[in-house]
Amino acid sequence: MWLRAPFGAITDEQIEWCVAHNIRRANTAQAISQRVLKYVHLGAIILLHSAGRYKKQTMEALPAITGGIHKRGYAFVTVPQLLKLPDNIPSTGSAAEGKQK
Repeated sequence: MWLRAPFGAITDEQIEWCVAHNIRRANTAQAISQRVLKYVHLGAIILLHSAGRYKKQTMEALPAITGGIHKRGYAFVTVPQLLKLPDNIPSTGSAAEGKQK
């Protein structure tokens, strides 16, 4: 199971995002996509908020973000792929389910 801890606090069992759109500074679709694309790099884990006050702006920013990432030659992968973990690691259900799929 992978966990993104609140506010980026991490332990040895957690992973950390490294590119965040910083909603206080980037609160329009254009500002969100520009900020993400400014800081994205090979191996980056991008934090975006798909709920709350800026959900619409975040969703509107996605085409520019994904297009900009692909234009740079990067591809989207899962966390296990990024960390080059074995394919046989079991998937888990959502935290709300509290059980394996």
